[in-house]
Amino acid sequence: MRQTGGRVTEIRLEAGRQMEAFIACPDDAIPHAGQYLLASDMNDPQEVIGAALFLAEKSMHGFWAATPIPISWRPGTYLDLVGPLGHGFELPREVQRLGLVALGDTVSRLMPLVGQIGKSHVGITLFTDLPLPRIPALLEAYPLASLVQVLDWPDFLVFDLPWQRLPELREVLVSGMEGV
Repeated sequence: MRQTGGRVTEIRLEAGRQMEAFIACPDDAIPHAGQYLLASDMNDPQEVIGAALFLAEKSMHGFWAATPIPISWRPGTYLDLVGPLGHGFELPREVQRLGLVALGDTVSRLMPLVGQIGKSHVGITLFTDLPLPRIPALLEAYPLASLVQVLDWPDFLVFDLPWQRLPELREVLVSGMEGV
C-alpha cells in the first residue's frame, strides 16, 4: 500500500450540483477506473477514516475526483493519500458496443471507461436518470427506463450503483429479459 501527499487545487460543481475536486498528486498515485484512493485532510485531527476518491477524469499533474467529496475540503487542503486500492477495471479489447448504467449518485465514476474504449468502436451508451455532465460527442445518453428495450444491444454492460440498489437492478434486468 502506497502513501503519498496531495493537495486540493480546485473545486467544481458537477451536473447534479455535487462537488468534484481536482487532486494534485504524483502520476503513480492517480487511480485507474475501478480503483480508489483513501484521502484524509492532514489538518483535520478529527478525521479518523479517509474519504474514498474515485477517478472522474485524469489530467496533467493529478485528477478530478468524482463526487462525493467532503464538504469541508477547499482549494489548498493538503491530503494524505493511500493507494491506489482495488484491482481497477480494463475493458476487454473485443468490446464494440459498451453500455454504461449509472444508478448511484453520479455518472462521473463511469466516464473514465469512455476513454478506454476509444473511437474505433461502434458505440457507447449511458443509461441513467441522473443529471448529465459535459459528455463526449461519441457517448449517447438515454433514460434508465430505455435500458430494458435494448438489453441485447451492448456487448458489455458496466454498472455503477450502491449495494442497496442491487435488488432493483435484478428487477430491471429480469423484466428486460422477459420481453426478449
